[in-house]
Amino acid sequence: MKRYLRQFWLPGVFALLALAVYLFGSPSPPQVDKYENYVAADTLAGKRVLPVYGVSRTDSKIALTIDAAWGADKTPEILRILEEKGIKATFFLVGRWVREFPEETKAIVKAGHLIGSHSDSHAHFCQLSNEQIEKEVKAAEDAIVSAGAPKPTLFRPPFGEYDDRVVQKLRDLGYQVIQWTIDTLDWKEGRTTGQVLEVVFRKAAPGAIILCHNNAASIAEYLPALIDELKARGYEFATVDELLYSGFNIDNNGIQHPES
Repeated sequence: MKRYLRQFWLPGVFALLALAVYLFGSPSPPQVDKYENYVAADTLAGKRVLPVYGVSRTDSKIALTIDAAWGADKTPEILRILEEKGIKATFFLVGRWVREFPEETKAIVKAGHLIGSHSDSHAHFCQLSNEQIEKEVKAAEDAIVSAGAPKPTLFRPPFGEYDDRVVQKLRDLGYQVIQWTIDTLDWKEGRTTGQVLEVVFRKAAPGAIILCHNNAASIAEYLPALIDELKARGYEFATVDELLYSGFNIDNNGIQHPES
């Protein structure tokens, strides 16, 4: 009996699994680490609807992004470092964070950094209805605009979680959905400056989007070294909107290419 199972049943299971992957694709998109001008070629072709993980560029532009969902005690030092280094970053702000820390939000706006939305309550968007997603987006918009920033056009899903429906709904609401190519993992307890810098320097490439967190324990320590070394390697820091193309296609790895 066991021999029968090995010879016939198990190969059949693997064959069915392979067929499912072929027909429907993998359950999550390939990850490069894990505005109205949309070219929705992926939707029209029946492909996965992917956010932007990175951008195919021939220049040296790279983007530094900072998510803010909890705490703000390190935000003034982050802004000081960015000003000292002459860098403009992209901050993805949660609406409740904006309401809790209005002065810090206004300081980010005043410094000229780009602000994107990171939802209103940092909810799991795949578990929300379309109506709930719309409420989350609108509440975050209202908070950000009330703080003096322009209405955001970029959106980073909480926890990096999404599916085709979520991305398409956000597109319908006028947002370009942004992930990252380099995850510093700076939010992890015990994550050292050396560990953060190692992964950033190893994976840095033109068009990369770096993910940081405004209240990470070591961000004030690693940020100056990250900026200095990437500048020394010839990279030019840009905000995410400066990195993106207005007419584009997104490949199967979530990399944005200019429309051909």
